[in-house]
Amino acid sequence: MRFETDVSLTHIGPKINEPPEM
Repeated sequence: MRFETDVSLTHIGPKINEPPEM
């Protein structure tokens, strides 16, 4: 359950900061 929270935070952080390039 700790891995899911780490993946969600890492996906929401870099995903929102790097999606504008697409």
